[in-house]
Amino acid sequence: MKELLFIISFIFCINISKSFAQVDPVYLSIAQLNLNHYAGLPVDSFLNKIPQSYDYIQLYGVLKDNKVGGLRIGYPGGIIISIRPIHYSFMNPIDSNGVWNLGLFKKETANFIIVGHPEHPTLTGQVMTAVEN
Repeated sequence: MKELLFIISFIFCINISKSFAQVDPVYLSIAQLNLNHYAGLPVDSFLNKIPQSYDYIQLYGVLKDNKVGGLRIGYPGGIIISIRPIHYSFMNPIDSNGVWNLGLFKKETANFIIVGHPEHPTLTGQVMTAVEN
């Protein structure tokens, strides 16, 4: 009986400690944004709303055709944001050297935003486009 009581108490304490675990404040501030709102606006409008404490911000590409794939932002604690446009209106997305203009990319319209964190649910925002017949 004492063993059962000990096991129940142990499980209860673990659950309590998990409920008091601190959620990453950067993740919380991004989670409060309506990502669907920013998917459909210039990338820069989203970048101006997120915390500026990131470790890096970089354009990444597809090696096969030297085309930019999107923008990746990394924060301490494992948060990674990826932003992809549906098409390019301001920059040339193809460069044989893989060197793209970040300033022009920020003017592009975001189509898809994803926020990943190793300990919290993935957040997404996407422009819903009508299916063409």
